[in-house]
Amino acid sequence: KQWYQRRVRGVQLLVEENETLKDEHTTMSLILKKSDEEKKRMAMENGNILEKLLQQKKEEADVVNMHNETMKKLKEHQIFYELESARREDSISPDQSLGAYNNPGSSAGGA
Repeated sequence: KQWYQRRVRGVQLLVEENETLKDEHTTMSLILKKSDEEKKRMAMENGNILEKLLQQKKEEADVVNMHNETMKKLKEHQIFYELESARREDSISPDQSLGAYNNPGSSAGGA
């Protein structure tokens, strides 16, 4: 009889332990499901953040490119102006521009 009672008690303990393990398994499954959902949500959020960041960086690059293009055009205009000024200065030599003042007898010098 004691042997039978010990066996019954052993089975009862195994049943209780099995129920505890089932409960823990259910809890862990729910935690895993929630973690997977959170992982998916965060992956989507990260994708959205990355997309916004890339768009922002593209816009910043566009602004820098526009600035560089403007500076390039300004430099081209400056070079053109300097070359044009140099060409004009070369077309009137110093001797020609001062020649009338150096020769008092010339018509331009006036006596």
